[in-house]
Amino acid sequence: MNVYQTKQGDMLDEICHRHYGSTYGQQVETVLEVNRSLRLAEQGPYLPAGIYIVLPIIEAPKAKETVSLFS
Repeated sequence: MNVYQTKQGDMLDEICHRHYGSTYGQQVETVLEVNRSLRLAEQGPYLPAGIYIVLPIIEAPKAKETVSLFS
């Protein structure tokens, strides 16, 4: 688990993308849930400076097995 202190103008999806390398999964939703007491969704798209956001460990989704029709 990491903690990130926001800088003026940070956006949650940008923070998640930098930290997790993607926002393809449920990263943003998980961070919102873990930090629900901060009411991040109510802050608007741009977060004020000085908020400490917990960035939990999120396992990467398992790769889907693919099938090849041709060798």
